[in-house]
Amino acid sequence: MEYSREAEQAPEMRKPPPPLTHEDNRRFLEMLREKKERLGVGVEKVEVRFEELTVEADVPVGRRTLPTLFNCAVNAAQRDLAAPSLSEEGLN
Repeated sequence: MEYSREAEQAPEMRKPPPPLTHEDNRRFLEMLREKKERLGVGVEKVEVRFEELTVEADVPVGRRTLPTLFNCAVNAAQRDLAAPSLSEEGLN
């Protein structure tokens, strides 16, 4: 009967497996996709319906719609200035 010495070693003595690479991940995902296609398993979908739903939002328009650092700072300043102030009277 033939066996390896690695089987005798304690678990803390074993070498950890090598880290996975992007190529390993890509191959695994391709294999998973091929198996799902072969078995006919599709992506599950959920449909949610609402009745009498109203949604309101304040949305910046024009040049300030791009999420640049400057636009975010200007939008935050404008939002802070327009918000009601939190004074001692307002907290009670």
